[in-house]
Amino acid sequence: MKFSKCKFCKQDILDTVRRCPHCDSQGPRRTRIINRSMLGLVIFITVAMIGIVYSRTQERVYTREEIEEARRIEKIYSRLLSANFFLRTSVADPSTVIIDHVTSNSDASILCYHFSLRQPDRSLIERRTVFTEGDFHFAPGSLRIYCDERAMQEIPDRSNLFR
Repeated sequence: MKFSKCKFCKQDILDTVRRCPHCDSQGPRRTRIINRSMLGLVIFITVAMIGIVYSRTQERVYTREEIEEARRIEKIYSRLLSANFFLRTSVADPSTVIIDHVTSNSDASILCYHFSLRQPDRSLIERRTVFTEGDFHFAPGSLRIYCDERAMQEIPDRSNLFR
């Protein structure tokens, strides 16, 4: 038999009893179980918090150049979206417009469109136009000035934007 002291009345009691026979407080064994449970809970919460903090520190950090490139691309696609809308609303039937490809300068201030118009007899008429300063220019001189003489790059079709 193993004896220990009651935490409240300081009397000797058996280690296996649940309550002190003298003061009716919880016995030493019950107190140890509660203490171990609380210690386990505190350790679990601490490990979980460390895991959360560690996972947040492992997020990708982007460089200034990567952020600027992402912003530039978003600007190009936002301008492209508005130009597509403007192009489709400038013809009598927007469903007849088939955009083949689009080229742009580095800051998307100039968008060169190569597109086709479907005729009622199902034939296609190929057209080219330039979107700059909020307006389309269909004149061949504008195409030469804006599209042929500059460093233009192809804009890939993202999310079927040209459809």
